[in-house]
Amino acid sequence: MFNKFLNLLVIVCMLFAFVPFGNFAEAKNKDNLKEEKETTKERLELVEERTALSKTYDNLDGTLSTEITQIPQHYQDNKGQWREINNNLTSTKEGKIKNKENSFIVEFDEKINSHSKGMEIHEDRYKVNLQLAKVANETIETLQPSIGDITDNQITYEEIFEDISAIYTIGENYVKEDIILESYPQNGLPEKFSYTLDLQGLAYKAIDNRIYLLDKETKESVYLIEAPFMYDSYKPKEFKAVAEIDSVPEEAKSYNLTLNVKEKDNQLIVDLIPDLEWLSAPERQYPVVIDPMITRLQGKNDMVDTTIRNSFPTTTGGNDKELGVGTAGDGNTVRSLLRFDLTSIPSAAEILSANLNLYLTSTNNSAAAINIRLHEMTNSWEENEASWKYKKILLTLSGM
Repeated sequence: MFNKFLNLLVIVCMLFAFVPFGNFAEAKNKDNLKEEKETTKERLELVEERTALSKTYDNLDGTLSTEITQIPQHYQDNKGQWREINNNLTSTKEGKIKNKENSFIVEFDEKINSHSKGMEIHEDRYKVNLQLAKVANETIETLQPSIGDITDNQITYEEIFEDISAIYTIGENYVKEDIILESYPQNGLPEKFSYTLDLQGLAYKAIDNRIYLLDKETKESVYLIEAPFMYDSYKPKEFKAVAEIDSVPEEAKSYNLTLNVKEKDNQLIVDLIPDLEWLSAPERQYPVVIDPMITRLQGKNDMVDTTIRNSFPTTTGGNDKELGVGTAGDGNTVRSLLRFDLTSIPSAAEILSANLNLYLTSTNNSAAAINIRLHEMTNSWEENEASWKYKKILLTLSGM
């Protein structure tokens, strides 16, 4: 165990160079491969070899390279063709705002108020409508009018409640909401955020502070609403981060939130309850961000990862945007798990090289050398279920 903490960006890339089966005679001598790669970077993508999470290139020297990423790069259109994902937001003629190209469509109202439908996710026969409707503090606040401000794949609604704003970010397989408490609210700390949830083609099941949205017929998990973490603006003295990445120190986080769901008047109500003791602590530094997320579960992934923490032994980190290793200043020991599916590489191919690229985003001890050790996992685990205590959730999603 070492007394420093390191964050690694979860844009993980596994690069394989290999000789395709049946093409050994045309392959260059392995001893010349490195030299030729250094003199030319020209290569052609084999579009027909795309998968959701991989690209394959012809290196024009008798070898191929496959890059497998942690997040989806492509989606299949209605003709079965793999196309590049583009989640930048654009306005529609109907006065909506939606993402451009993905397997699912996310729509927002240009202007929101207490009568808005909220965020809508459309995909095939599925529809999810989620609206942050109320905040309970010393009173009950309803959603205030706000006009969305678009930047690339994000939309911001300012002052939707007193001293509270919201930012929605569309990712390759998720929709993330940042609830921002700009300062200690004048109306008192939020005791509960209440959402309305409407489903089409989906059922739900709540397990261990998570809400799984299941196909009504097959009971297969389609989406996951997970209890978020929250973090304040604290930065440890030695904390250093890459400027382009909004890295969050482990010491600034809290996972003490509760996610409840109930049925009322033929509608689902989701209550998000933050830890008031943490929010009101004297050392708390505002702004504070509460970070819920809806994830599209992909079934079989080429690459999965999660972060586990001994201070939060039943909390899963499958939706974290960074991988963590080390021990934080508050004694929280953090480990990260990675798993790769290599079936996109032909089984008869001869592997010439394999590289795992992890990008440093932040560290709490910039003066010390950083040593990271990799160990083979001997037990199976699931990305959105593994924690310090559990490999998998023991309860089954079937039998509803």
